[in-house]
Amino acid sequence: MDIKIDTKPNFIIWEPLYDTLDEKLTAALRNNWIELAEKGYHNVVLNLQYCMTSEEKAIEALIELHEIVYSSKHSLVCVDLQPSLLKNIKNAGAELTLNIAPTMQEAIDIISMEILERELFDEEA
Repeated sequence: MDIKIDTKPNFIIWEPLYDTLDEKLTAALRNNWIELAEKGYHNVVLNLQYCMTSEEKAIEALIELHEIVYSSKHSLVCVDLQPSLLKNIKNAGAELTLNIAPTMQEAIDIISMEILERELFDEEA
């Protein structure tokens, strides 16, 4: 799979180089996250700028990946969605579940804030 990966200190950026978000791509992202999580990279910005459309099952798989990441107390933020992809996500009702940011900076800010929130809540417990 052609996925550009950029590692940062607190997160990784995935940029799939495909025009369709399909089940094969979401399966690759899930496997990639598992491998990277074992290496200490847990938080993800998923840049979907090249994905113009999606398969319904791929959106379901993306929601599952989102839930896996969040259940392990980490973050996944989708960014730079094309209007056609965003429409498919909204039609599936997934915009209420997925963490979507309009810009890369906002995605990074969301991850940073979620990291701080987790640290604060862990200290209070």
